[in-house]
Amino acid sequence: MVLDFSTDLMIAPRRSFQTLSRQSHLLWAVIVLVLTRLSKIIFQQSQDNLLMFIPVSIIQGAVIAGLYYCAGRICKGTASYSLTFQVYSFAGLPNLLLAPIGLINFFVPQVIFFQILSSVLMIALNIWSLLLLIIGLKETHRVSTAKAIIIVLVPVFLLPLAIVLGITLLVI
Repeated sequence: MVLDFSTDLMIAPRRSFQTLSRQSHLLWAVIVLVLTRLSKIIFQQSQDNLLMFIPVSIIQGAVIAGLYYCAGRICKGTASYSLTFQVYSFAGLPNLLLAPIGLINFFVPQVIFFQILSSVLMIALNIWSLLLLIIGLKETHRVSTAKAIIIVLVPVFLLPLAIVLGITLLVI
């Protein structure tokens, strides 16, 4: 059932996100969020502390989903926070493919072809995830495509502003 949803999401995202509005997959969304973060760590061959990895991934995902939720509300979206979190998590599904690419780069590090291919694939997978995020926000918040794009862009501008404001308040 849950794996069917994940496969359908990759093939027919619009229909899958409409289904998500009627049937929650919150636990699966948390698992996908953690797995996609782990996949990115493998791809980047990072030495992050794996003990803190899971809670930090969930907190980061919750905060980012919160920003999307607030932006969605500003744009008159109707989705709940839980649904927005699920959309954000499931939109990252294509990034699960980064792990095998990272492993290939790890075992064949000096072959320029694989380095170029992995960079191109990483860009393509990130674009795919971004498109899934826009489609998911559009379908769950019941807004236009333009508003869904605005929902995605608002946190891009709000997060750095919040960081600068926070640092400024700490300094003063």
